[in-house]
Amino acid sequence: MTELNFSWQWRKKQSIIDDLNANPAGVFVAEEEGKVVGYVTTRVEEETGIGRIPNMAVDARHRGKGIGKKLLQQAMEYLKAAGMKYARIETLEQNTIGREFYPRMGFKEVARQIHYAKPLS
Repeated sequence: MTELNFSWQWRKKQSIIDDLNANPAGVFVAEEEGKVVGYVTTRVEEETGIGRIPNMAVDARHRGKGIGKKLLQQAMEYLKAAGMKYARIETLEQNTIGREFYPRMGFKEVARQIHYAKPLS
């Protein structure tokens, strides 16, 4: 599974870079003492009216300080100002922090997706 974990990390990094390039005004960062401790990215889909929040994280050492809440609120305010009717965020089932946090922020589960992997060696 190490190879899959590495590819996941690479894809996540690339996704954040893509978000920065596609919508730099919709990327928000939390800093403490000049260091990044959290971030959230957004994407605006004008044709559907759905604003996506593809990437969000808060450094584990800085959780419980309200940073995630402030970042998510800022992202939702941005999406609303951009004319979006809904905000959508996805998380993996094993992300218990996200699965508990997003409903507290008013998000409702609307679907589940299953991912499969098979070694090709």
